[in-house]
Amino acid sequence: MSEDIQLASIPPRGRHRRHVANLLSLGNLCCGLGAVAMAAAGRLDVTLVLVLLGFALDGLDGLAARRWGGTPFGVLADDIADAITYGLAPGAAVFFTVGAAEGLIVGAAYALFTWTRLLYFTLTKGSAEAGCFGGVPSAIGAVLVVSTLLVLGDHALYVGAGVGVACALMVAFPVRYLHGSKLLRKPIVRAGLGVAALLVAVVVLLAGVQGLAALLLGGALAYGFWPSARALSAALKPAV
Repeated sequence: MSEDIQLASIPPRGRHRRHVANLLSLGNLCCGLGAVAMAAAGRLDVTLVLVLLGFALDGLDGLAARRWGGTPFGVLADDIADAITYGLAPGAAVFFTVGAAEGLIVGAAYALFTWTRLLYFTLTKGSAEAGCFGGVPSAIGAVLVVSTLLVLGDHALYVGAGVGVACALMVAFPVRYLHGSKLLRKPIVRAGLGVAALLVAVVVLLAGVQGLAALLLGGALAYGFWPSARALSAALKPAV
């Protein structure tokens, strides 16, 4: 009944815009499935690009839903897309790269861990602080894991360490990470976007996707540890 009232309040010409978010979520889902297929084919470079594209579409579908509204199907599609792009794809990349029992155990554990985290935040969405994430977003965890594979190769020890760091950062719930839309309100962030884009272009031209992976790995680690490091620094300062 309430949904019918909500639909009636939307002008007929604008109702179709409610499906824009659905299409973006489906795009994210396709990126996740493609990332799994590319991981199976040993193309980690394409896997990383597809995870990044899915990340971008995930952000855009949120913007579209807030601007034009969404549908129950869109919410479900968004959750499934996130589970595949941020959980299954990195887990599959670990399995197909490392191989053997180690790759299966670490990859499956990472996928399961991410799905549990996504489910937890879906169930507690109403109590979340506006504009903030508790712990590093699962998208950053996915980028960190795939970048680790590209930079450090199939060494089980290094990969396990990268997966462990990603999992630890994702469950650092007391640490608050600003949502992308809130970050973009800061003038220094907006000013740095052009410089960041130029830096990415130069790195890709000089070092290819592996160079981009190294840059992303460093950025993901800095993003993950900076709030904790800042909080620790403030705690260690002597009281005045």
